[in-house]
Amino acid sequence: MKAVLRYDESGVLVLQYLRVNAPALPIATPDGMAQLNALLAEDRSSVAFAVPSETLSFLEHEVSKAERKVLAQSLPFSLEDRLAQDIDELHFAFRWIADDRVSVAVVSKGRMQEWSQEPAIAKVSQWIPDTLLLPSEPGQWVVVIEDSRCFVRLSESAAFVCPRDLLAAFLQSSQAQVAPERILVFSASESMLPALPPELEDKVVSRRGAWLDAAIMSSEISEPLNLRQGDFVAVLPWVSWWSQWRWVAAALFAGVAVQAGVTFAGLQQAEQVNLELRQGIEGRYREAYPQGALVDPQKQLERQLLSLRGDGQRSGFVSLLDRTGLALQSIPDTQMVTLNYSDRNEQLSITVLAPDFAAVESIRSELVKGGLQAELDSSSAQGDQVRARLKVEAN
Repeated sequence: MKAVLRYDESGVLVLQYLRVNAPALPIATPDGMAQLNALLAEDRSSVAFAVPSETLSFLEHEVSKAERKVLAQSLPFSLEDRLAQDIDELHFAFRWIADDRVSVAVVSKGRMQEWSQEPAIAKVSQWIPDTLLLPSEPGQWVVVIEDSRCFVRLSESAAFVCPRDLLAAFLQSSQAQVAPERILVFSASESMLPALPPELEDKVVSRRGAWLDAAIMSSEISEPLNLRQGDFVAVLPWVSWWSQWRWVAAALFAGVAVQAGVTFAGLQQAEQVNLELRQGIEGRYREAYPQGALVDPQKQLERQLLSLRGDGQRSGFVSLLDRTGLALQSIPDTQMVTLNYSDRNEQLSITVLAPDFAAVESIRSELVKGGLQAELDSSSAQGDQVRARLKVEAN
């Protein structure tokens, strides 16, 4: 964050750079508005509106598991008993500060609408309470004293603005909740600090400076409590962006259109070439096989060629038959009765007649020795012989 929009002590809206001794530029002047526009054009997150904390109420709320998903809708009703004003007239903004706790800022919708109608403020997407722009450390209070008011930040989520003559009473009341270890006070002179109770006065560390000097000490806020939530969320400047980038977008669209046209033309040409190739393949197939159905000429032609030269299945049948015959010849008094061959499984099924079951087992053993897989499917006695069925296939 480089600068903030804030109302100074006299109520004038100024652009305040977060630099030591940087002058405040009234937004009503041409130079102030020009510099604000330049900052926003460079980076929209570089400027925040420091919302006057005297218009806000700060609360903390413990969130149940059931409430987490509908927190934005349920929060006003959960806090209704802690507020004097009708919740329908109030705007609620929150920020998670723990897994089960949120920091809440409450402001009237009328105030939010007034700020939204201010041209300079409406351009800014981050509206952060001015007291929450002061530094925050555990056990430390930060107090900024001006001529008529005081800014006080007590913790990550607790802060207030009060008249200077009531500062002591407010600090003493806050001490009853959480006592500080140190009170860091910024003022034009030490004489501006009112008398405090002894237990608080011993913890005071005085520094010469104003709100700007305290805000500069604050580290960059990664997730600030931004009041622009819900109905007041910032709207992105699409019209402005379109005016800046329309020619780039037009060139991009034109390039995409040209590329799409080239791609479409290439596809059309590829389809035409594919059609001509298919027609050529079908013509060559019909030259060789004028008759019969034509489904996939390339595969059909491959099958026809395999059938002419003998494929692996046919060679497999011959090899199986040859090796099976050798095994049968080695066992006396055996004969083959039936033979079947399955092209799909490359499996030979044979039925043999043998003198006894030992001879059947000898046949199976000889087949295995010959490098085949042999499985006895069934066997039964037939007179003085044994009828057996075996399944034979190559390893």
